[in-house]
Amino acid sequence: MSNTEKNSRKVYEIVFKCIFALLAVIYIFAVLKVTVLTNGVRQATEGVRFAPFNGIARYKTEEISLRRLALNYLGNVALFFPIGIFLPLFFKKMKFWLTVVTGAGLSLAIEVAQHFLACGYSDVDDLIMNVIGTAL
Repeated sequence: MSNTEKNSRKVYEIVFKCIFALLAVIYIFAVLKVTVLTNGVRQATEGVRFAPFNGIARYKTEEISLRRLALNYLGNVALFFPIGIFLPLFFKKMKFWLTVVTGAGLSLAIEVAQHFLACGYSDVDDLIMNVIGTAL
């Protein structure tokens, strides 16, 4: 491979990394907007839901629709799916299990922030679905 080809390849790698870094920053701001900065208005919190898959029980009692339940679960999976992509791209030696644990930690931080900032509700279902999204 000639020097020109090597230099060209390095330029492409730098551009590629910059694009991914920009996408990661946009993603982080989008996650914060969706989870913590909800319209700049503090919403009343419903407390913390510790019972796993309580959304299914709420659906069975017709408190919420199947559509809303599915959107909540799938939305949480989709929200953290990029974490499982970005972390290994930025940290080449990051193992799968460490990526999942990091995703779980980030999800837990968001749930705690939602509770203490009273900007939504904290739900163990969200944590579970976020970890699944990271793992996928």
